[in-house]
Amino acid sequence: MRFANVMKNAASPSNARNFLNAAQVCGLQVVYFFADTANYSTGVVYPNRVATWVNIVKDHPSLWGYVSVKEPSWSRISGAEIRSLYRAFKAADPNHPVMAMFGDVPHFGQSVNPYTAGMADVVLVNWYPVETARGGRSNSGTSY
Repeated sequence: MRFANVMKNAASPSNARNFLNAAQVCGLQVVYFFADTANYSTGVVYPNRVATWVNIVKDHPSLWGYVSVKEPSWSRISGAEIRSLYRAFKAADPNHPVMAMFGDVPHFGQSVNPYTAGMADVVLVNWYPVETARGGRSNSGTSY
Protein backbone atom coordinates (compact mmCIF):
# COMPACT_ATOMS: atom_id res chain seq x y z
CA MET A 1 0.00 0.00 0.00
CA ARG A 2 1.25 3.48 -0.87
CA PHE A 3 0.29 6.72 0.81
CA ALA A 4 -0.09 9.97 -1.09
CA ASN A 5 -0.57 12.67 1.55
CA VAL A 6 1.41 13.82 4.58
CA MET A 7 0.51 16.28 7.32
CA LYS A 8 3.21 18.67 8.46
CA ASN A 9 3.57 21.36 11.11
CA ALA A 10 5.36 24.34 9.60
CA ALA A 11 8.25 25.36 11.82
CA SER A 12 9.52 28.30 9.76
CA PRO A 13 8.88 29.87 6.35
CA SER A 14 11.97 28.27 4.79
CA ASN A 15 11.09 24.93 6.37
CA ALA A 16 7.60 25.13 4.85
CA ARG A 17 8.88 25.61 1.32
CA ASN A 18 11.74 23.08 1.66
CA PHE A 19 9.35 20.40 2.90
CA LEU A 20 7.09 20.97 -0.10
CA ASN A 21 10.07 20.60 -2.42
CA ALA A 22 11.05 17.31 -0.76
CA ALA A 23 7.45 16.08 -0.92
CA GLN A 24 7.33 16.87 -4.62
CA VAL A 25 10.41 14.71 -5.25
CA CYS A 26 8.65 11.86 -3.43
CA GLY A 27 5.36 12.37 -5.27
CA LEU A 28 3.50 13.39 -2.10
CA GLN A 29 0.89 16.05 -1.37
CA VAL A 30 1.18 18.07 1.85
CA VAL A 31 -1.51 19.16 4.29
CA TYR A 32 -0.03 22.04 6.28
CA PHE A 33 -0.69 23.11 9.85
CA PHE A 34 0.64 26.50 10.93
CA ALA A 35 0.95 26.46 14.73
CA ASP A 36 1.57 30.21 14.71
CA THR A 37 -2.10 30.87 13.87
CA ALA A 38 -3.40 29.74 17.28
CA ASN A 39 -2.12 29.70 20.84
CA TYR A 40 -3.23 26.37 22.26
CA SER A 41 -2.26 27.35 25.80
CA THR A 42 -4.58 30.34 25.89
CA GLY A 43 -7.17 29.36 23.28
CA VAL A 44 -6.58 32.52 21.25
CA VAL A 45 -6.54 32.37 17.44
CA TYR A 46 -4.75 34.75 15.07
CA PRO A 47 -6.52 34.91 11.70
CA ASN A 48 -4.34 37.90 10.77
CA ARG A 49 -1.32 35.55 10.63
CA VAL A 50 -2.86 33.09 8.18
CA ALA A 51 -2.17 34.95 4.92
CA THR A 52 1.55 35.31 5.71
CA TRP A 53 1.92 31.52 5.93
CA VAL A 54 -0.46 30.70 3.09
CA ASN A 55 1.31 33.06 0.69
CA ILE A 56 4.54 31.11 1.20
CA VAL A 57 3.07 27.79 0.07
CA LYS A 58 -0.19 28.27 -1.85
CA ASP A 59 1.31 28.11 -5.34
CA HIS A 60 3.42 25.00 -4.77
CA PRO A 61 2.22 21.96 -6.75
CA SER A 62 2.69 19.64 -3.75
CA LEU A 63 0.31 21.55 -1.48
CA TRP A 64 -2.97 19.68 -0.90
CA GLY A 65 -4.52 21.88 1.80
CA TYR A 66 -4.44 23.25 5.33
CA VAL A 67 -5.42 22.27 8.86
CA SER A 68 -6.86 25.27 10.68
CA VAL A 69 -7.23 23.79 14.19
CA LYS A 70 -6.29 20.65 16.09
CA GLU A 71 -8.49 19.45 18.95
CA PRO A 72 -9.99 22.87 19.68
CA SER A 73 -12.19 21.68 22.55
CA TRP A 74 -9.11 20.92 24.68
CA SER A 75 -7.79 24.48 24.32
CA ARG A 76 -11.12 26.33 24.56
CA ILE A 77 -11.06 27.53 20.95
CA SER A 78 -14.67 28.43 20.16
CA GLY A 79 -16.74 27.79 17.07
CA ALA A 80 -16.66 31.50 16.19
CA GLU A 81 -12.85 31.44 16.35
CA ILE A 82 -12.67 28.34 14.15
CA ARG A 83 -14.91 30.05 11.59
CA SER A 84 -12.66 33.15 11.68
CA LEU A 85 -9.62 30.98 10.89
CA TYR A 86 -11.52 29.20 8.11
CA ARG A 87 -12.50 32.53 6.53
CA ALA A 88 -8.89 33.73 6.76
CA PHE A 89 -7.60 30.59 5.01
CA LYS A 90 -10.24 30.81 2.27
CA ALA A 91 -9.56 34.52 1.73
CA ALA A 92 -5.83 33.86 1.39
CA ASP A 93 -6.28 30.76 -0.79
CA PRO A 94 -9.71 29.82 -2.14
CA ASN A 95 -8.21 27.01 -4.25
CA HIS A 96 -7.18 24.55 -1.51
CA PRO A 97 -9.33 22.79 1.09
CA VAL A 98 -9.24 23.75 4.75
CA MET A 99 -9.50 20.96 7.29
CA ALA A 100 -10.31 21.03 10.98
CA MET A 101 -9.22 18.24 13.30
CA PHE A 102 -11.91 17.88 15.94
CA GLY A 103 -10.21 15.47 18.32
CA ASP A 104 -13.02 15.19 20.85
CA VAL A 105 -14.62 12.36 18.89
CA PRO A 106 -16.60 10.71 21.72
CA HIS A 107 -18.72 13.88 21.94
CA PHE A 108 -18.89 14.66 18.23
CA GLY A 109 -22.49 15.07 17.12
CA GLN A 110 -24.02 15.23 20.58
CA SER A 111 -26.15 18.15 21.70
CA VAL A 112 -23.04 19.87 23.08
CA ASN A 113 -21.28 19.63 19.73
CA PRO A 114 -19.96 23.12 18.93
CA TYR A 115 -18.85 22.13 15.42
CA THR A 116 -21.18 23.55 12.78
CA ALA A 117 -21.15 24.86 9.21
CA GLY A 118 -18.49 27.29 8.05
CA MET A 119 -15.59 25.74 9.93
CA ALA A 120 -13.94 23.47 7.37
CA ASP A 121 -14.17 21.90 3.94
CA VAL A 122 -12.98 18.57 5.35
CA VAL A 123 -13.31 17.22 8.89
CA LEU A 124 -10.37 15.18 10.14
CA VAL A 125 -10.75 12.76 13.00
CA ASN A 126 -7.72 11.54 14.91
CA TRP A 127 -9.12 8.76 17.05
CA TYR A 128 -6.36 7.55 19.29
CA PRO A 129 -5.79 3.81 19.65
CA VAL A 130 -8.71 2.33 21.52
CA GLU A 131 -7.78 -0.23 24.13
CA THR A 132 -10.32 -2.95 24.77
CA ALA A 133 -8.64 -4.76 27.67
CA ARG A 134 -6.84 -8.04 27.18
CA GLY A 135 -9.31 -9.52 24.69
CA GLY A 136 -8.35 -6.72 22.30
CA ARG A 137 -4.66 -7.08 23.13
CA SER A 138 -4.61 -4.01 25.37
CA ASN A 139 -1.18 -3.12 26.71
CA SER A 140 -2.59 -1.37 29.77
CA GLY A 141 -5.66 -3.48 30.49
CA THR A 142 -7.91 -0.46 29.88
CA SER A 143 -11.29 -0.70 28.18
CA TYR A 144 -12.93 2.25 26.41
